[in-house]
Amino acid sequence: MTHTTTRSKGSIVTFTITVPWEEVGPFLVAAGKRITIRRPIAGFRPDHTPHEVVVKNVGRQALLEEALRAIIADSFTKVLNKEKLDTLGAPDITVLKCAIDNPIEYKAQVTVLPTITLPVWRELRV
Repeated sequence: MTHTTTRSKGSIVTFTITVPWEEVGPFLVAAGKRITIRRPIAGFRPDHTPHEVVVKNVGRQALLEEALRAIIADSFTKVLNKEKLDTLGAPDITVLKCAIDNPIEYKAQVTVLPTITLPVWRELRV
C-alpha cells in the first residue's frame, strides 16, 4: 500500500491511497462470506460456501464492490496510524480506480485537529 499526503489551507489533509491487487484477496473472501450470509447459495450452508462457488454465482465485480468498504476502512486506518494524525469527523472518500486485477486507488479528505502553540506563561505580563 502506498499513499501521498497533501495539506491544504487550514486543517484539511488529503490522502491519495493505492492498494495493490495482491492485498485485496482476503477482503474478497470475507466479502463472499458476507454475501452468502445475506443470500445463501442452494446446496451450501451460509458462511460455509467455497469461495470459487461464490465467485461463480455472484461474480468477481460484485465481490469487489462488497469488499471495497472494508478495503478503504483498513487502508485508511493504517495511513492515519502511520501519519499519527488526529482527525475530526468522517473522511470524504472519492474512489478513483476500482477494477478487477488492478490496484484500487482513492482519495480521502479529512479534517485534522489544528496545531496550537501556547506562549510561555511566565513571560506574560498583566
